[in-house]
Amino acid sequence: MNPADPTKATGMARILKGLLPLLFLLIVVVISYVVTQYRSVPIQVSSETTYLTEPLDEDGLPNYVQHLHNQLMKGVTPENNGAVPFWQAAGSQAIPPEKQVWYFAQLGMPVPPPRDPKFDVYEAAAEEIRANGSPSGDAYDIAAGVITRPWRRGELPRLAKWMEDRSEEFSLLEQATTRNRFACPSPEASGECSVVELTWPHLIVMRGMHRNLSARAMLRMGEGDMDGAWRDCQMMFRLANHIESQSLIDWLMKVAAYGQALTTTSALVEVETNAKRVKEIEAFVAKLPPIVDARQIINDFERLMYLSAVVDLSRGRFGVGALTGRTVTVSRLVVWNQILRRGN
Repeated sequence: MNPADPTKATGMARILKGLLPLLFLLIVVVISYVVTQYRSVPIQVSSETTYLTEPLDEDGLPNYVQHLHNQLMKGVTPENNGAVPFWQAAGSQAIPPEKQVWYFAQLGMPVPPPRDPKFDVYEAAAEEIRANGSPSGDAYDIAAGVITRPWRRGELPRLAKWMEDRSEEFSLLEQATTRNRFACPSPEASGECSVVELTWPHLIVMRGMHRNLSARAMLRMGEGDMDGAWRDCQMMFRLANHIESQSLIDWLMKVAAYGQALTTTSALVEVETNAKRVKEIEAFVAKLPPIVDARQIINDFERLMYLSAVVDLSRGRFGVGALTGRTVTVSRLVVWNQILRRGN
């Protein structure tokens, strides 16, 4: 066979060399067209994409945080909101100082003074145990071993006196359980944020209030005051029922609060010798309202959390840049409406 003609190979190379700039130009044109097209497609505010169509921010996109805040505070007044006496009992220290004025204005109340020392039975019990020169071990664990069962004044006399001195705070908690609403906003709702950034400090405080009531009920059991112990147990159930479940965190806290109330009530049933009261307790527990189905909460709140995050990413409001501290440009090639539809 004759070797290939070198002139043909050279001619082909020249043709390819001439086509390369044209091919490069064609690629640039296509990319420019695609980018331009995607840039021209803003997020469509609709039930199929953003789910919410109001309220809207200045940029015309939904404000999910404001929506949740409006839903929570709808129909709430200082007179019907159990959160008002609740915070009067707890003090203001759980709310960040820079957000306290806004937060308590939402509840229609002045900023309550901080409680010093805190209205926290575990803190008070641990302090007494440390002052007594307790045996080696965590003071909080030792305290839990005492006040989570029926106990007597002689075991922790300073703690028993501490509870007597906090009669005003316990009365305020009782007032909170008699009101038909319990709405506590998120402090982060006072400014620009996404749903995923919201916190609910009242849930942590609520947990402490349940421990306070449980410890006093256990003391009353140990001292033979079954009437008082049963009143405290009922307050625990009513306070748990007051937790308004917007998010899965609220729902889990409500389940935990009911669990603590049931545990304390079970201890009362074990030491109660009055058969009539035991039947009363059984009837009360049987009539407790059911806890909201968690599936509905996930469908509603978690959906808004996802959509809020996507919308805020499209704005470049937060995301990788917030985590790394560097300016991050959001890609214009992201098809936001498709992503919103997928999560909606």
